[in-house]
Amino acid sequence: MEIKGFDVGNDFLTKEWLQTIQWSAGTEDVMLPDILRLDLIHPLISGNKWLKLEGWIEAFNNSHAKGIVTTGGLWSNFLHACGYACFMHKIPLHVLIKGNANMHNPMLDDLKRWNVEITFIHRHQFYDTSFGQDIAHAKGFFYIPMGGDGEQGEKGVIRWMNALPLKQYDILCCASGTGTTASGIAKSNIAFNNLWVFDPGTGDESIQQKCNELSTLIPEKNIRLFQLKNRFGKLTPALEAFMIHWFNQTNIPLDFVYTAPMCFRLQSMLAAGEMRKECSILIVHTGGLQGNRSHPLLPKG
Repeated sequence: MEIKGFDVGNDFLTKEWLQTIQWSAGTEDVMLPDILRLDLIHPLISGNKWLKLEGWIEAFNNSHAKGIVTTGGLWSNFLHACGYACFMHKIPLHVLIKGNANMHNPMLDDLKRWNVEITFIHRHQFYDTSFGQDIAHAKGFFYIPMGGDGEQGEKGVIRWMNALPLKQYDILCCASGTGTTASGIAKSNIAFNNLWVFDPGTGDESIQQKCNELSTLIPEKNIRLFQLKNRFGKLTPALEAFMIHWFNQTNIPLDFVYTAPMCFRLQSMLAAGEMRKECSILIVHTGGLQGNRSHPLLPKG
C-alpha cells in the first residue's frame, strides 16, 4: 500500500478501520451495519482517493513524465489528495479547476501551499477530456482523468480491497462519483451478494453503463444503481440535520457530497422496511472530509 514509497498500509490495518454501529430510523427496527472507514487511511490523502492515486502514480512513475496534470472542482477531494501526494514526493502538479481566478477557499489555499500550479478553466473545457490531455502533452506531463477515473484507479481499489480481511456481506453499499471505486470493489475478492451503488446526483450516465457492464462481467454479483434525486453537492437542511444527528450517535463524520447522501437514503429505506434488519451490511466510507470545511456546522473529522 504505497505511493512512491509513502507507505501507510500497515498503519491503516492497525486502526479501527472496520466499525459496527447501532442504526435506527426512528422505528423499532435496529440494524448493525459495519462501516469500512477508508477516511482513516490518511488525514489528507483521504479515503478512496488514496486507493485510486496508488494505481495512477504507479503509472506515472513508469511513464518518465516530468509531472502530472489533472482536473477537478473547487472542492475536489481528489485534487486535494493528489496535491498533497505530489508535494510530499516533489512531483510537479498542474491542476485545471472549473471556475475563475477570483475564487478562493481553503482547498485552493492548500494547493497553493503545496506549490501546485492552478489554471481556472471554463465549463466546456472542464468536460472536454482532450483539453487536459493536450496541456499535459505540451508540458511533457502525465494526465490523470478527473477523480482518478480509469483502469489505473480501479487497479488501486482492487489491490486495497483484496488486502482487507472482510467477512461475507448480504449488501455492500458504496457512493459513486465516477464509478471507479464501485467497479474496483465489484472486481475484488470481497464476498458479497449485492452491491448497491449510490449516485449522489451527478447525473452521469456512464455510471449506469459501468454498472451494466459489471453485471454482465460478474453475473453472480447482483449490482444495483440508486440514482439519488438531490442536487449534486448541495447541502439541504434535512441532510445537514441528518449528518449532525449521525455524528452525535456514532462519532463518525460523513462527507456531505457522497457518503452522507447515501446513508440518508439508506435510513429512509430502513424506515420504509425496504431492508431486512437481519441483513449483514457493509457501508464503505470513501472519505473526502476536507470538503466539509465549506460548511461551518459540519463535523470535520
